Amino acid sequence: MNKKYGIISVDVDGEQVSMDVDEELRIGDIDYDMGRVAAQMAFWGELWGQAESQRVEADSDYRFWRAQLGESILNKDPKIPEWKAKQKIEASPKFQRYKDGIAKAARNATMLRAVFLSFQTKASMLQSKGARARAEMEATGMATKRKPGGEREVLKDKMRKMNIKKKKSV
Repeated sequence: MNKKYGIISVDVDGEQVSMDVDEELRIGDIDYDMGRVAAQMAFWGELWGQAESQRVEADSDYRFWRAQLGESILNKDPKIPEWKAKQKIEASPKFQRYKDGIAKAARNATMLRAVFLSFQTKASMLQSKGARARAEMEATGMATKRKPGGEREVLKDKMRKMNIKKKKSV
């Protein structure tokens, strides 16, 4: 059963970035995938870093706005109870916009971290599959290793002929 996971989309620095999970994270041709996975990790890791930066900036913008509004409220009424000042801040229309921005930034950072970790897992799986494929080829005698100098070893009865060069005595 081939389950479809769909497309992941995130907004980073005002730019929409999408990935087809089924296409990009599936392992097909080991050589082809091994050649791409490091670049994919670099790309998605960069986006993850940008998203984390946006998350911190969104929180910073909110805190600055909140401090400015709190100061303004206290300047107007220095004896206002803290709970009333907090209530006035949270009743502001900007409060919800800032909180929505923080939530969106956190979602993007979390999603991009998950994508990056998925490519990291794919890289590990490719490494294991590649090692297993090499071991299977060597066990069946279908592969030969290169000797120093570029010559291929000769196989005999599915066993490698060992060519050991003796050191010249001085």
